[in-house]
Amino acid sequence: MDYTPDNIVLRGGAEERGGGWARMWDEGIGDEIKRREAWLDRPWRAVIETVLSAP
Repeated sequence: MDYTPDNIVLRGGAEERGGGWARMWDEGIGDEIKRREAWLDRPWRAVIETVLSAP
């Protein structure tokens, strides 16, 4: 279980609100978020940030 602040907030929202939030969490959205964060932390993160900050 990942107890980072973001995941705690997201999971808390799922537990509190239920419905689609709970379904998404039950279906593994937390794992998907972690995979996407890992992808962004790869070496090209600096390239993405440079491209996004260009005028």
